Amino acid sequence: MIDRLHILMVEDNAGDADLIRDLLPADGPDGVEIKCVPRLTAALECVRSDIFNIILLDLGLPDSNGLDSVRAMRHGAPALPIVVLTGNQDEQIGLSAIKEGAQDYLVKGQFRKNQLMRALRYAVERKGAEKSLLRMVHEWQRTFDSMSEAVWIIDKNNTVLRSNKAAGLYFRMPCAEMAGKHCWEIVHGTTQPIPECPILRAKKSLQHERMELQIGEDWFDITVDPILDMDGQFDGAVHIATKITERKIAEEEHDKLESQLRQSQKMESIGRLAGGIAHDFNNMLSIINGYSELILGELPTSDPNYFRIQEIGKAGERSADLTRQLLAFARKQVISTKVLNINDNVDGMLKMLSRILGEDVELSWNPGPSLWKVKMDSSQIDQLLANLLVNARDAISGNGKVTIETGRANVDKAFCKTHPDSVPGKYILLSVSDNGCGIDKEKLQHIFEPFFTTKKIGEGTGLGLSTVFGIVKQNKGFINVHSEPGKGTTFKIYLPRHEPEYAESDEESEPSKIFRGTGTVLVVEDEESLLLIVKILIERLGYTVLSTSSPFEAIKIAEKYKEEIHLLMTDVIMPGISGSDLQKRISSLRPGIKCLFMSGYAADIISHNGILDEGVHFLQKPFTEEDLSAKLREAICPPKKS
Repeated sequence: MIDRLHILMVEDNAGDADLIRDLLPADGPDGVEIKCVPRLTAALECVRSDIFNIILLDLGLPDSNGLDSVRAMRHGAPALPIVVLTGNQDEQIGLSAIKEGAQDYLVKGQFRKNQLMRALRYAVERKGAEKSLLRMVHEWQRTFDSMSEAVWIIDKNNTVLRSNKAAGLYFRMPCAEMAGKHCWEIVHGTTQPIPECPILRAKKSLQHERMELQIGEDWFDITVDPILDMDGQFDGAVHIATKITERKIAEEEHDKLESQLRQSQKMESIGRLAGGIAHDFNNMLSIINGYSELILGELPTSDPNYFRIQEIGKAGERSADLTRQLLAFARKQVISTKVLNINDNVDGMLKMLSRILGEDVELSWNPGPSLWKVKMDSSQIDQLLANLLVNARDAISGNGKVTIETGRANVDKAFCKTHPDSVPGKYILLSVSDNGCGIDKEKLQHIFEPFFTTKKIGEGTGLGLSTVFGIVKQNKGFINVHSEPGKGTTFKIYLPRHEPEYAESDEESEPSKIFRGTGTVLVVEDEESLLLIVKILIERLGYTVLSTSSPFEAIKIAEKYKEEIHLLMTDVIMPGISGSDLQKRISSLRPGIKCLFMSGYAADIISHNGILDEGVHFLQKPFTEEDLSAKLREAICPPKKS
């Protein structure tokens, strides 16, 4: 409801002013208060010092005239409604005044009491409605501009009617300049829409449409929601572009980590399979190689079968090498660690490595100064370099160059963020580079998988790089590869620096020979054929042998045998009970008995990550008579520590 009217009348004609006063009620519910001033300047002073509901403005004043009066009053009192008074011949000016912001106009001498009062009240109501509308528009615009998404209101001709601040920021164009442009001019900088444009699709489907779009380095989620007219036809759209760059980066990182996890799980599964195969295969090879060695020792070299048996033995040795590669990949290879300077190992291998590469390929060796030491099996260094150089040689057609380098590497958290397999710490870096054919991006993802090879059929086993991968992982290191087709390949192997608790010295290795001995050995092996050849070989070395294929029978033998048993030699994996548990049971019956484990792969029950626990004696299958003799001597009469 409108409050009591408080009118400011700006009229220099006293007679006209009195006439208007007479037409307006002074008392009662519709009564009004009127203040009259003859000049515009006085009116502007009044609106600054008094409160009015409405201004009744004559267009012919001594100090102002016509529309200038309306403009001045609008500027001086923008919140107040204005009703102008015109003469008989000034009706057109009254209409122009409305265009300038007046709410209404009245022609002097042509209105009655009720008409005047109604015009004044309607003017106040219209001004109130105008204020409410402007407030709503302002709130809508403020909400529109506060949105973090770029938003456009599109008409049915695909041109922008309105855009918010985010649109201007994202696409570096003032909102005023966007009005009237097609959205593809703003987003894509083209004069024609792109074929997959969601606006064109929304025009046809009359439904919500979306797409993801990369613009420069940023990604956007683009949506279009059509606006339909009363007949259900396309009449425009709300077009929203949401920046999703961070989300896309996170998704890519998630996909990358998920892929690495799947790859890791696949490699682990293949590793378990490889370990199981190697276990059974090594049992068979132990029999083949054992009997070959036994027969060769009994035959003169002139015997026509000597060469044939020798070839069987060589085939067995090559097969044993293959299972060792499988075990290295599966990280189930038993290793004997020593503190090493990798530079010394590479120096000692240079002649052999040069022979691997051949005369056409130059070998460059750049040892890093003051290199930290590592603790690992020296034979594994040989395996790493041999496998990498074989691959480098095969990648080079004609003349080429392979470079081996060593150095120190301090791996920090920043490095680890871009190399997920790495762990912060100090590492020895072993790098092997070639200038060969390189590897494309797709194949590079699979090079460490067993049996994957880029070579022709029959030219490679596909186990070389998987062996490298297994050795590096077994020694708690990691490996990076950079390769480009036509530009060569670089393998960078990071091996953790060894930080000893006390000074360690390398042990001198004894020259190869057969060691004979005495004592009683209890042999437990569930593979009957292998048990037989092991018994024969141990007896040839001078020992007394008690043998059984059953671990439970071995316990009975340990209980009932009257003489001393010096050594338990047992397989690690057996049905019913493990070799480790068997050793504990028999040790409780015969305290002080020594134990020698044998297996086709390193089981966790006797080792951690393939590295033997201190004091544990282990014989890797398949083994030679020389290996067997050395391990028996070591287990029964271990060397005294100085």
